[in-house]
Amino acid sequence: MTELIGEYSAFESVKSMAPARRSWCEEFLHDHHKKAAFLSLPNRLFQEAQDAMKAYETGSCHQKRAAIALGLAACASAIWTSLPLRISTLLNLSYGGPEADVQIHGARRGLLLTTPPDIVKNGYSHRYITLTPKQGGDPRKIVEWFVQTVRPHLLERHITPHQRRDDLLFGGVSYARLSSIWRQVTLEAGVPMTPHQVRHALATLMANQKEVDYSIIAALLGDTEATVRKNYVFVDQARLHTEGQKMLAQIQGHLLMKGAA
Repeated sequence: MTELIGEYSAFESVKSMAPARRSWCEEFLHDHHKKAAFLSLPNRLFQEAQDAMKAYETGSCHQKRAAIALGLAACASAIWTSLPLRISTLLNLSYGGPEADVQIHGARRGLLLTTPPDIVKNGYSHRYITLTPKQGGDPRKIVEWFVQTVRPHLLERHITPHQRRDDLLFGGVSYARLSSIWRQVTLEAGVPMTPHQVRHALATLMANQKEVDYSIIAALLGDTEATVRKNYVFVDQARLHTEGQKMLAQIQGHLLMKGAA
């Protein structure tokens, strides 16, 4: 049976995905509330962050930290829901200057991202990817607001001098800090997830569309098609079987009618 399954790429996720990961992807795929909550995170977090930053100057230390955290989450979600980078890659995106990884242009050109090989786990880099506006949020608008409104306070007051990196979009924020913030904001939004589960969520959503092109999913994740099939997506086999039954009925109906004629 293992050999048989191995011959069919559609079953790769069944064979290779860890049970806990597969269970999470399956639950996410079948929960419409969680899917909607996830895809609307950029707009939701952007609005919450804007409200919090308006009261930044008069707020307590705790309120200031919370406002910065929301700003970080909004910026991360704006990028992640369009280009699901690994968190280590996201935190190492450079900003500032014509050669930076993150380039903010006008509304027509949008937000351009490059991920050079030296900040990507497996060397699969992205070059000049335009993140376009979506119903759940406009990446350019959110990242531009973050850079203008949140990042100056972040660099000045919310990162220790030895961690601060003026050349990075996220200013030197640590993996643990952003991961903790992300877990908290997604929990409050009703779709608890880790930063890495963002990659699984988007890959699973795309893989379960009627017309699936795994090369597109692999390009977005910056990975190979084989890795995407094995480790990232849950494919709803019940839906595929239903579609298969419909296809067989159509084929039989067409051929039998033709034969009867």
